[in-house]
Amino acid sequence: MTRGNHALVDSPFAPLRGWFPVECFHFPLRSEAQTAHKAELQGEAFAKHIARPPTAYHADMYAALRSGRIGEYYKALVVSDEEVERGAAEGRLVVDTRLRDALQAIAAGEQPSFRLPTLVEDAEYAVEAAVLGEADVVRLQRRLDELERRLQTVEERLPRRAYRKLTRTTRRVFRSDSPS
Repeated sequence: MTRGNHALVDSPFAPLRGWFPVECFHFPLRSEAQTAHKAELQGEAFAKHIARPPTAYHADMYAALRSGRIGEYYKALVVSDEEVERGAAEGRLVVDTRLRDALQAIAAGEQPSFRLPTLVEDAEYAVEAAVLGEADVVRLQRRLDELERRLQTVEERLPRRAYRKLTRTTRRVFRSDSPS
């Protein structure tokens, strides 16, 4: 797994882009206490174990924790009930009750049911899948660029190494040919 369980690595299976039989809901910040715990773990991980700098998201959360402002940070991300209502009315937000409804059905001893997506939802999903494909292309291009840089470094060193090896071999040959 990768950081955040956002991808599977070293799997013998090729990803089937555009086909996702399981939908995962992601709730990265669930409470102020969980947000503080996450900020601490990630901040320490980046400081001690991760060779690259943190994203702005991680850095801001850790800075808020260290400065005692994690509550303000969390509250700035939370959408109030009034804002949800206003955003839904304006079409900026969507209220998704699928998880709540499924958990309520399970708690009641019933089989949860899920409606089929509309044509618009299928189209939105296709756009999201295309974006994932584009992200793969970008990641692969970055990896290719890095491999090309490494290959160029090796190629630049090769003539010098060959020259040194040839020089040493030549010296040994001439030393062994010279009368003792």
